[in-house]
Amino acid sequence: MALLPFEQGELDGLCGIYSVVNAVKLIAGRLSEYEATVLFEKILAYIETKHSIGAIMTEGIGTRDMIGIVKHVLRNDYGIGYRRPFLRSKNRSFENYLEEISIFLHEGSPRAVIVSLDHKEWEHWTVIRSISPQLIHLFDSSDMKRLNKERCTIQAPTSDRPYMLNPSDTFFLTKVASAPVRTI
Repeated sequence: MALLPFEQGELDGLCGIYSVVNAVKLIAGRLSEYEATVLFEKILAYIETKHSIGAIMTEGIGTRDMIGIVKHVLRNDYGIGYRRPFLRSKNRSFENYLEEISIFLHEGSPRAVIVSLDHKEWEHWTVIRSISPQLIHLFDSSDMKRLNKERCTIQAPTSDRPYMLNPSDTFFLTKVASAPVRTI
């Protein structure tokens, strides 16, 4: 068996921060590497007020951290607001969940959806950019480009449906009408 190197991202937990940067890029329509780096630094500065950088690097960010980032960094510095429409809904079907995301993404101004995606071996924050009849299209920091809907669930993962999208960790992001998306 060949010895393979670890790849960037395998040992760190930065997917949450990347998902925010990628969501801003979708909403803004463009984001230079410099602008993305500035946003990345702002997110890290905010998170460092809550956790050590070591914990962030190895454990990633949780739901409360994501709420803080979108509330304090995105709203204040980029004019992007959020909703968590599935926070309290318990009896929702997977099809209805995806339909509501699809409707939101097509309602007008540039939008993005950040969601927690769980698998038996990992947890990952990603961005949904669109939904087609068979696929969930991602704008992701890893190599995931799309998920087959038939392999996904909003319940506990199974061998047939190993990818769980977490409705309570689903964030609808959009530009706030009174504030433009600001780039550097």
